[in-house]
Amino acid sequence: MPSRTCLLVAAARAFGSRELDESLRNPDMLADQLIGPAELALISGHPLSQIGEREYAEAAHDPAIVFFVWAMLARTRFIDDALRRAVRNGAKQIVILGAGLDTRAYRFRELLQQCRVIEVDAEPTQQYKKHRLRAAMVDVPPNLTYARCDFACDSLSEVLRAAGYNAGEKTFYIWEGVCMYLPEESVRTTLRTIAAESASGSSLVLDYANRIGIEIGAKYPQGASAVAAAWGEPWLFGVPGGTDGRDFFRELG
Repeated sequence: MPSRTCLLVAAARAFGSRELDESLRNPDMLADQLIGPAELALISGHPLSQIGEREYAEAAHDPAIVFFVWAMLARTRFIDDALRRAVRNGAKQIVILGAGLDTRAYRFRELLQQCRVIEVDAEPTQQYKKHRLRAAMVDVPPNLTYARCDFACDSLSEVLRAAGYNAGEKTFYIWEGVCMYLPEESVRTTLRTIAAESASGSSLVLDYANRIGIEIGAKYPQGASAVAAAWGEPWLFGVPGGTDGRDFFRELG
């Protein structure tokens, strides 16, 4: 079975891509082709699982839906913009860690045609994604490599090298919606690997939770994190220290 939280995030992008107002529309139009009735059934328990049955205008006023959809809109646009800047600034490799149903290798096919793209994820989720792409008749770009990895036990360095990663080339890493689900040591190891094995000028964009937020969420579960915990995908890691995590990230390079 694929990660259900990755299906939930893709469902939020898919629903957001139906917005008529372009200024509020999620740019991930491909997500809507990857999320169908079977995927919505796998995320039952969250209001987004009902988007196949509800009119958009009505569902878009449900606070439990619209808050999460807006959050994914902001996150998608922020990372898309960072990707464009990185390529303009000379990045030749794009590494998407815990890719889930990320569609950037396909949506930005033309922008990335001179780049090596590596999607890293657990095998069940990768296989499910390939199945959904085939069903949607989406061709895999020739410069994309799928690399299987369990962040909790596999060596990211070895996984990347086996996928053709070149440590001498400027790289842009995307780590979206992943690190909060991992043990702290796995997060630290991943960040150390990125810092140690990336060429000068490489960059990373990620989202993360704060440790205080994780602790509060454990005491007062609500929202998407509570649903994820019920699915056996609890939030584990929060960045220690201040809200911006500056000291933590500086320590890891």
